[in-house]
Amino acid sequence: MRDLVQKLNRNQAADNPIHLEILADGDALISKESHERYLTGIHKIMQTAQDQATVQKLVQTSEFQDLKLSNAHALLLATEVLNNDPTISGGWLQDHSQDAVVFTPNSSIAEDLRTGRLRYVNMLEPVRRPCGEQQLIARSKVLLREQISKEGIAYINKDDIAFSSLWLQGLAGQLDGDLSELGIARASFTDLPSHIQSEVANLFTTHSPSDAIDGKHTNFLQTPCSRFGNLLISNKRRQSLEMALEQSARESAARQVESATAVPALDSTDALNGVLKNEKSLTSAEHNELRNGLLNREMNQRVRSLFEGELTRGYDTMRERFSSQYCDRILFKADLGHEFNKSLESHSDFAKILEETLETWVQETLIPQNLKPQSPLSRLAQQCNDKSLSRKLDALKTQWRGLEDLRTFPPQYRVAELVDNVDARRGAKEDLIRKQQAYLAKETKPLDGLLELLVILIARRTPGFAHARGKHIPRLIGLLEGMYHEDGNDAETQDLLRTLDQLKQRVKTGSATKDDVEQMRVVERKDAMRFAQSTSPNEAHHDRSPGE
Repeated sequence: MRDLVQKLNRNQAADNPIHLEILADGDALISKESHERYLTGIHKIMQTAQDQATVQKLVQTSEFQDLKLSNAHALLLATEVLNNDPTISGGWLQDHSQDAVVFTPNSSIAEDLRTGRLRYVNMLEPVRRPCGEQQLIARSKVLLREQISKEGIAYINKDDIAFSSLWLQGLAGQLDGDLSELGIARASFTDLPSHIQSEVANLFTTHSPSDAIDGKHTNFLQTPCSRFGNLLISNKRRQSLEMALEQSARESAARQVESATAVPALDSTDALNGVLKNEKSLTSAEHNELRNGLLNREMNQRVRSLFEGELTRGYDTMRERFSSQYCDRILFKADLGHEFNKSLESHSDFAKILEETLETWVQETLIPQNLKPQSPLSRLAQQCNDKSLSRKLDALKTQWRGLEDLRTFPPQYRVAELVDNVDARRGAKEDLIRKQQAYLAKETKPLDGLLELLVILIARRTPGFAHARGKHIPRLIGLLEGMYHEDGNDAETQDLLRTLDQLKQRVKTGSATKDDVEQMRVVERKDAMRFAQSTSPNEAHHDRSPGE
């Protein structure tokens, strides 16, 4: 066919050669004049489409109503224009075989993106089923990208999808409103293809995206947030939930210390479920998305660290409480009794008797009473969750080795340090005196009342704190007489000693009455006043040895 065209052209006038068009449905011969006219008409249509930013059909227009121009011919002419005419800045051809060839100028795509009529466009295929040479399609892509970039009307992600900035801003405004008011928004765009839904959500949660086509960093949302599945959660709300989860972990640790849990453990998922239970507006699937998003590896580690740290603090607190209670309930009573017995240098036989009495009382009464199951001290020991402490207490109950064994404890309890502290010992002794005063104030039995009175009077004048029984009352009065004579043998002292002797005799014969018990209380109050007047605060409990 080409040879025939060349031969005909040699025979034709030079100014009107025959033009060969190779069409999809065969070859066609047209004159150059007709070709130029068709080309001009096609150019005019494409220029108008570009100027008006509209989509145009290239055949069914007034310029070609009197011509029988096929779609295939129109497609070739339009391709020639796009390839050779710099005034047409790119566009896309579609061949609708039964209808017409459609031209979509880049300006139309850009305008639709600008106004939001077109929400997004795939830069790899801006229109469906484009036709034309691959080189031409590539050139149109470049020109479209340049136009969008220059005008800043859209953002192109790494997958070459351009999103209308106006449309994105509208969506962002709605999401910002929810994030600001509720702290949570749903990035679920069900009218979009699934892969586009994901890309849009990514744009909203990628702050300062590096792939913005204008080269500038832009945040679509004013509210900084994170994305978990289809949920957006503001950083403020996320921080609030994380803080609640952290507090839940601390509270769980505190509860397990308080309840003496043998093997403490934290279930982060259960803890977060407790935090999220008030999120009534979320579906079950959204709860899962939020939980899975919040409980990332870093958060899990942080929560576990807080839990373990709170356990450590809790156990440390319980050990301090145990040490204090142990000293108050057991060790000070035994140790101050031992100190008093040691002070009886000139009454060694009586000291030995009192030491044996003290040992028996500690072993048979004091320890069992304070270390029985569910006692306050045993409860504290369980809350320490310390096997070394459990072994020590079991040994005290079952393998008694003497008073000194009461001081031997694991070092973290600082028992020896506490019991040897001067201020602590003074405070413990004063507390024991106050307790005896309280017993005496309510006492109804003369024998017990007299013993309580003597213990108080002696404690004010000696080191330690006597632990004695009713049968020791005569020896205690003997010790007290020596102490009073040292204070001064005045009439008041003689009167007090006579009163004590009378009370002793009536108690011994069983003739003591309630009035005698009241008399004991009067004696104690007078002695307290006398002792306070005779000693300065710094001299109180000067701890002299009896009989010195």
